Amino acid sequence: MAARKATKPAVSSGDSAQTGANPEVTVIEFRGQKFTIPADRGEWPTRAVQAFSRRLNVDAVELLFGPAQWDRLNRIAPTLEDFWEFFPVFALAAGLADADDLK
Repeated sequence: MAARKATKPAVSSGDSAQTGANPEVTVIEFRGQKFTIPADRGEWPTRAVQAFSRRLNVDAVELLFGPAQWDRLNRIAPTLEDFWEFFPVFALAAGLADADDLK
């Protein structure tokens, strides 16, 4: 069976505005840095999906971002408190939550 391609637009900081020409990725902006993830969750690494299902959000984001983006996130957000500031931005952009879930 052929994989379905994403039609979801790239978003920034949980905003629904398009930010790029590539609809295949979701762009997440945090503290002046841009991070990208596949827009189609079917393209996410299986281990990242498993970690999200186990509510291991830090591990899941690390697996989804890969080493280069994860290292960059840790340079601008080195503490767990920083991560929990980042996570709602990520969750909105990734479609894991909506704004009402994060109030």
